[in-house]
Amino acid sequence: MKEREYYHDVLQQTLLSGDALRQRLRADALDAEKALPRQRRGRCRPRIARLAGYAAAALVLCFGTAMSIPTARAAILQALHPAVDTGEYLSTPAQERVEGTAIEEAVEPIEAGSYTVVVAQAADDGWRAWAERLTLTLGELLYDGETLHLSGTLAGNTADFIRPESEYLRVEADEGAVLAPLDDMIVGDCSFSAGGAPAKRLGLSILDAEYAVALDQTDYDGAVAAGSLPVLMSLPVGSGLTGEQTLSLEILFFDMRSLRQSGEEAAPLATLRVEGLTFDATAGSAAVRALPLPAPVAMTGSAVVFMGAEQVEGDTALVGNELLPLEGATLSLISLRQTLAGLEMEVCLRLPAGWTHEQCVRFSRQVDAEFLLDGENAGQGYDRITFSPVEGNEVRFALAIGLTAQELDALHSLDLLLVYREACAYGGVELPQNGWARVPYRDGSVDAAYEAHRFADCPLSLLG
Repeated sequence: MKEREYYHDVLQQTLLSGDALRQRLRADALDAEKALPRQRRGRCRPRIARLAGYAAAALVLCFGTAMSIPTARAAILQALHPAVDTGEYLSTPAQERVEGTAIEEAVEPIEAGSYTVVVAQAADDGWRAWAERLTLTLGELLYDGETLHLSGTLAGNTADFIRPESEYLRVEADEGAVLAPLDDMIVGDCSFSAGGAPAKRLGLSILDAEYAVALDQTDYDGAVAAGSLPVLMSLPVGSGLTGEQTLSLEILFFDMRSLRQSGEEAAPLATLRVEGLTFDATAGSAAVRALPLPAPVAMTGSAVVFMGAEQVEGDTALVGNELLPLEGATLSLISLRQTLAGLEMEVCLRLPAGWTHEQCVRFSRQVDAEFLLDGENAGQGYDRITFSPVEGNEVRFALAIGLTAQELDALHSLDLLLVYREACAYGGVELPQNGWARVPYRDGSVDAAYEAHRFADCPLSLLG
């Protein structure tokens, strides 16, 4: 399941309430492995802190390698950071944006007066008057070769779109409390097309993600006082577009009651049409290039797979590992391409046929990757790794690192190193590599200590 489909699925859950939501959540929990991709973020920090983290990591790396690495290579090592999220880039204040990326040159400011916004439809005179109080102002756009990202603000009727968390519907489910928006809250969706393609619905809120969810009281009060909300739309208009393109865009407004009752068949209460908006697709399309795939490499050695807890007795349980051979396993790339954001890849770890499906799933939860640049370990270089559901004995994950095309061309070698985390202790009790130990245990909690292991003898070369 692709990331956009995952977020669409989350949106669908918010359209439910009461018993329907509770039943949906329980069904998803029972089938979670099949239904949802796994995403892990190496860094979950505010933008400023994340950027400071990049700088600090580069500084430490510089101190450790400057005496032994030529200047050009050291510069690339320092530059290794997560690929920039193209949508998030537009919503980040200019002074906080990551510099030195190809995205900078592809961003287009949207000049005032270059487009018009009209009320195209309203359910009645009341909703027409409501729509006429809205002011949609677009600020920047960015076409990354597949998706057109638009940022701006929506002013007027602010309190209809947001609520403080305290006013959301609170539904108790087995997984805990879940918040759902009130029936009278308004959601802005959009319909769009470019390059002559048929119009399609986005299926997501047009608001910046930070405002498309429940707000704390302070943020809510600030947004209402400001009278406007940030807009961020990521429209999958398709690949292969070149030159100047015209975007057909309509903003559709629904209330949550209609969406809960009719879903995608609900009629909008009001529609704004954006006319005259164009974008240049040249830079985004030119930046996307598929790179040759390397030959798979054979894995060697063995892996310690954490098998979880069994035989829970009071506040203790048996927790253990299984030591499994990797003979017959291979590591390969499914895709590798350069984009505006960086170097994107999908990796496949095919585990030995003798492993059970459960062992494969559990091992996938322990896996990470690091990168060697000209033989030097530059660390992870990404802040998110997305795992597909395990099928058979294949563990697949996707990630992106912030290497530009110029930086990639300056390298002699680039290798992916598979890393896994061995659970060496639990609740303060040392765990055997192949066996079980009775440890302090509380249902639902994880109190494991991990040790990283690198498969240094079988790196996957990303450059020919």
